[in-house]
Amino acid sequence: MNIFRYGQDTLTASLALGLAKKEIKGILSPETIRKIQNSAAAVEKIALGEAIVYGINTGFGPLCTTK
Repeated sequence: MNIFRYGQDTLTASLALGLAKKEIKGILSPETIRKIQNSAAAVEKIALGEAIVYGINTGFGPLCTTK
């Protein structure tokens, strides 16, 4: 089975179909997991802060000013 490394390999339509059909296995490398955790921590810090940041601690579109 082929392997697709999320966050490292380039996703193409063909690879996406292979992933959907379970012909290709998708994995998260330790580096990718670390990047996800860092991003989640940054979003959490913003969400808990006072600054208004579109789509993180506000709604979208017409709710963009609703915290």
